[in-house]
Amino acid sequence: MTKDKLQKIASSLTQVHLPSLSTDYGIDTAINLLMGVLFAGLNSADPKKDICSTLPAIEWLKASLSKLEGSNKEELNGISELIRKETIEKSKSSATLENIKSIILNEVKTLNQNCDNEVIVSLFDEVADVIFHTYGQAYGLGYYTPKNVVSMLSQIAKIKPEDTISDPIIGPMANSLAFAKEINRSNNLHGISHGRDNILLSRMNLFMHNKNALIESTEEHANLASDLKENFNIVLSNPPFSYKNWMERTNIPLSKEYFPWGVPPNSNGDFAFISISLSLLKPGGRAALVVPEGVLFRGGAEGEIRKKLLEEGHISLVISLPNKIFPRVEVSTAVILFDKTGGPNRPVHFIDAESKLSTRRGELSEKDVRWIVSCALSGVVNEHSRLVPYSEIQEKKFNLIPRNHITSITTKNIGDVEVLLSEISNLETRKSEINSELVKALNSLGVKY
Repeated sequence: MTKDKLQKIASSLTQVHLPSLSTDYGIDTAINLLMGVLFAGLNSADPKKDICSTLPAIEWLKASLSKLEGSNKEELNGISELIRKETIEKSKSSATLENIKSIILNEVKTLNQNCDNEVIVSLFDEVADVIFHTYGQAYGLGYYTPKNVVSMLSQIAKIKPEDTISDPIIGPMANSLAFAKEINRSNNLHGISHGRDNILLSRMNLFMHNKNALIESTEEHANLASDLKENFNIVLSNPPFSYKNWMERTNIPLSKEYFPWGVPPNSNGDFAFISISLSLLKPGGRAALVVPEGVLFRGGAEGEIRKKLLEEGHISLVISLPNKIFPRVEVSTAVILFDKTGGPNRPVHFIDAESKLSTRRGELSEKDVRWIVSCALSGVVNEHSRLVPYSEIQEKKFNLIPRNHITSITTKNIGDVEVLLSEISNLETRKSEINSELVKALNSLGVKY
C-alpha cells in the first residue's frame, strides 16, 4: 500500500469522522473511540472471520479490546477501560462509529492480504500523527513528538541494549519510547503520564511498535525521589514547555533530592522537569530533552540553576532546532544532552541546526537527523558546530544559545580574513615599488625592460 493511500485513509478518519464523533462526545472521548477502533481493527488477524465483528461497533470495540488485553496482559493491561460505560450506552446507535468500524475492517483485510506489519503500523502512526498534531493541546497532553525528533534524541543519547530508559513526563502516545528504533525488547522501559487515558493509548502505541513499558500515573509516584531515584541509564523526554504553576499541578516534593541546584520559579516548569530527569539517572546516565529556547538564556533563578549545571559539567551538548517542527508551537526550541557524571569546567558542544536547516522549516527530515547526529557523535567543527570551552561560556554569562557561540568564532575568522587582505594589499604595493626600482636600475645599465 502506498503512502498516498495511507494518508487518504488517515485523512478520511481524522478530517471527516473524528469531527463528527467530537460533536457527539467531545474531543477526548472521540480520540479514544477512533484510536480504539483503529487499534482493535489493525490487531485482528482476520476481522471478517471474527464472530465479534457482527456486533454493533461499540460492543465489537469493547469485546475486541478485552480480548487483546486478555491475550497480552502485561503489555495491554487496562486497555478495555479506555471505553467507559457511559460511552457504551451512548454509542449503541452511532452511525459514525459504524462507518469507522467498516472502513478499518475493510482496510485491515486488504492490509493483511497484501502488506507486511510495517505498513499496518504506518497506518496507526499516520492517524495518530494527524490527530495529535491537530488536537494534542486540546487533549491536554502537551506536544506530540514527531518520529524524526525521537530518532535524533535516541541516537545522541547512545542507547545500548542493556540500558534502562524512562520518560518521566510522557506526552501523547509515549512517542519518546515507542518511536526510538534504538530501543528494543531487551531494554527496561518506564514512563510516567498524567491522565489514565494517555496511559492506555501509550500502551497501545508501544504494543504496535513491539515494545513493552511500565507506564504509570503521576498519582502512583507522589514521591519520585524515593521510588525511582537513580534507577535509569537514559531519559528521553519532550516535557510541556514553560509549564505554569507546576508546583500546584504536579506531585513533586520541593526537596533537595529533586532540586540540588535550586528550585525553579513556579511560572516556568522547564527546569523542574530537567531536575526530575537528572534525579532519575544513575551515575554516568544521560538525558536527552527537548526544551523551549528560553531555557538557554533566561535569568533569575533559572539562570542560577543553568550556571550550576554548567559549573558541575552536567551539560555536554546543545542543539538549536529549526522553527515550527512542532505544530502550533511558536517558540523556538532546542535539545540539551545532560550527563549525570559531570566534571568541573567541561566544554559544551554547540550545534546550530536552526541556521543550517532554516530553509526546511516545518519538519525535520531523515537527512536532517543524520546531519545533526553525525555532528553530535563525531564532534566535528564547522560553520554550524563547535566545541566551546567553559571559560568562553562563562564570559558569555552562561548563555547557551548555539548561534551566539558559533557566530563568535565565525566573526573571528572574518576578522582574520580582513587582516590577511590588508597584508596582501601591502604586499601588492611593495611588489609594485620593487618593480619600479628594478626598471630604473636596468635602464641605467642600458637594458630595456
